[in-house]
Amino acid sequence: MSDETFVERATSTDWVEKRSGVNRKLSDADFDQWVHSWLDCLPAESVLDLYWGTGNQLVLYAKREDCRNITGVDLSRASLNTAASFQ
Repeated sequence: MSDETFVERATSTDWVEKRSGVNRKLSDADFDQWVHSWLDCLPAESVLDLYWGTGNQLVLYAKREDCRNITGVDLSRASLNTAASFQ
């Protein structure tokens, strides 16, 4: 796979949705429930989420009383615009 194709797939909202759909289709577990189960066990004073997409998991951290600093980074302009619309 070329670097250009890799970057396109890594930053494309469509590719993220396709990967997420395949993961959910092939998985017996509820992904959101799985994420919640891990987040509840981890300390979360500061959170850095790389390739955060639309920030769904960061929203979960923001609801926690122990979380003071949240930073999300993504290369996809579409994902960042979607995340910004939730404010």
